[in-house]
Parts: sequence; C-alpha cells; structure tokens
Amino acid sequence: MYCKIIQKTWWSCETAKSPGKFRNASWEREDGGSRACIGTAPLDPRRFTLNNDLLTTEQRQFYEDNGFLVIKNLVSHEDLDDFRGVFERVCKGELSAPGMIAMRDVGTLNSEYVPDQKAITRVLDFQELPELFRYCSLPQILKYVECFIGPNIMSMHTMVINKPPDAGK
Repeated sequence: MYCKIIQKTWWSCETAKSPGKFRNASWEREDGGSRACIGTAPLDPRRFTLNNDLLTTEQRQFYEDNGFLVIKNLVSHEDLDDFRGVFERVCKGELSAPGMIAMRDVGTLNSEYVPDQKAITRVLDFQELPELFRYCSLPQILKYVECFIGPNIMSMHTMVINKPPDAGK
C-alpha cells in the first residue's frame, strides 16, 4: 500500500514571509488591496517543496519534476481497511454528513443503481465526517504535507477520488 501526495504549492510572498526564503522581493498592492510579491526568486531552486529534514534530495527533485511523490507504507493496512470500510458505508448511504456529496460515475447514470463503491467516483466535502476526515489528520500524512506547504495546514476542500482497478477494457 502507498500514499500519493499530489499537490503543487504555488509560492507567494504572502505565505512565505520568513527572512531568507526569498531574495530581491518587493511588496506592492494590487487593485483589490491584496499584497503581491514582485520579482522574487527562491533561494532554493525548487519551487514546490520546502527545505526540510524528511524528504531526500532525490524525493524533492522527483516531486518537482513529476508533481507527485509515492511514500510506500505511510498509512497502516489497518487504517486503510478502516477508511475503505467508511467509504463503502458512504457509498451505500449508511453514512452522511452535512454538505457531503457522493458523485456517481456518469456511466452508471442510466443503469440500475448499484449501491457499492464502483458506482461512486468521488466523495466531496467530507470534513464533517470524522471517520473519513481522520485520514487528513494522520500525523504521518501531515508531516509530509508540511514539506510542501509549511506548518500552517488547513483544509479548504476535501475530496476522495475512487479509482477501482482497471477492468482490462
């Protein structure tokens, strides 16, 4: 089992104000009153990862080049089984949360409804479902997320993408 970290973080001076992270930075106001950083260049040539003691140079470069990083065995098999069970209960309509949306595959829209995980392709806005949001709060996940976006981690939108194994078609 593995965890894929897929998120490119776009640097801005608004989120990277600490001294030494950028050089030649000048602050200007844009029309909307928000601050923009003009003419910045990161001291580290990597754009999407922060200096940290967790990722190797090779891992950082792989992420910079490919936009994802595979960390094998990051989440235990027991936790993955628990999350899979919660996902299946969501698909069957046994679990719900305010604002949460379970999206069906467009290929199943005209067919008879099959309440299983193969019919659901995405679950959106599950932050109010503690059983599933626990995944986003696992310490081993957060320590890697911090390598990309820093320590001020917030959830603005949550989404699970269900991609069952290829049927061989």
